Amino acid sequence: MASAYPPPTTVGEAPFSAPGLDQPCKTAYSIWGNLADGIPLICLHGGPGHPSQYMRPHSLLHTNHGVPVVLYDQLGCGKSTRLPYKRGDTAFWTIDLFIAELRNLLSVLGIQRFDLLGHSWGGILATSFALTQPPGLRKLMLMSAPPNIARRVASTRRLRKRMPEIDEVMTRCEAAGTTDSDEYRAARKVFSSRHICTLDPLPFDWVDGMGEDNTVPATMLGGLMAPGPLGSYNVDARLHEITAKTAPGGVLVTNGENDTSQDEVVRPYFTNIAARVMWIKYTKSSHTPLFEETEKYIADVAAFLSSA
Repeated sequence: MASAYPPPTTVGEAPFSAPGLDQPCKTAYSIWGNLADGIPLICLHGGPGHPSQYMRPHSLLHTNHGVPVVLYDQLGCGKSTRLPYKRGDTAFWTIDLFIAELRNLLSVLGIQRFDLLGHSWGGILATSFALTQPPGLRKLMLMSAPPNIARRVASTRRLRKRMPEIDEVMTRCEAAGTTDSDEYRAARKVFSSRHICTLDPLPFDWVDGMGEDNTVPATMLGGLMAPGPLGSYNVDARLHEITAKTAPGGVLVTNGENDTSQDEVVRPYFTNIAARVMWIKYTKSSHTPLFEETEKYIADVAAFLSSA
């Protein structure tokens, strides 16, 4: 089965010297349109480690609105360099590594002014990057992303408790370390069908490449019962550093009605960021409005990108 979205105008690989690594690496990217024809939108996929294929609905921003769009596979997944021997190396797989990769890509592509969109983990990366006060950033978009992982975990736990039989299985397997069992996978699939992506069948672009290499998520995320290094991520108190100077075009925050990133998860973006912020909630969606309400989602992003 092929993707339902238009093929990219350009594909390429950006050489990347990962900090602390002697091995040469590459970042695989795809571009829709011409980077010289306006301010490009850089899209950061989630996971971490879920390849950028699923972010292809954003290509419609070029097709329908003329916005140059850049997707790329972050290090460790998709068509970028895989480093399975680095599994468990928490000193290597850090947010700073992925910030360095993003900076490198912007430099290789010669992008000096840009808009930045991050979904889920990609929103964590986008927020962390914005906090470095990068030159050239215009608009920042944070889609179903948590500024505080502990709050996202608590939100997920509450949603699971509304499904007692599913919660019992998942909690038991997580405590026993049997999250690779068929029983756990089946329970997680039911939970995901309500709170991650409600479409049946799941979109090809969502499932294509998922789970091919779990080096990065296994190292950075861990599990709900034993979270990895990202479990301590919390920038609530730093969000005021994102000012009108940081993101002069403003900030867009989104989530879905049945999202694992419930309102209480994303609200600090709206209340704490010191730039102009717009919040859109998708009432027919869970964690993936880009699939569940594609037409409205793309129209909303396009309207935000073109707003004064």
